[in-house]
Amino acid sequence: MNDPLHRAQARFARWQLARTPGISTVKPARVDARRVTLKPHARLRVGARSIVEAALDFEREGAVITVGENTFIGASTFKCAARIEIGR
Repeated sequence: MNDPLHRAQARFARWQLARTPGISTVKPARVDARRVTLKPHARLRVGARSIVEAALDFEREGAVITVGENTFIGASTFKCAARIEIGR
């Protein structure tokens, strides 16, 4: 899907995710922002050169998902109640 509406939605989702407190991604990392569901005080950290195409669902307040450097996460779903760490 490379139509203008899809690109605009993806750009808005990335912008919204970048403005969210608790979200930390290194510039060359890629996260499909449309598939992230946050709760208050939840944190997401994505390391350099990582690609996250999974749905990330934060079940509780204060949940933390950490993705290390050089990590690829494809089509999957992660539901986090406390903490998930992937990669190094």
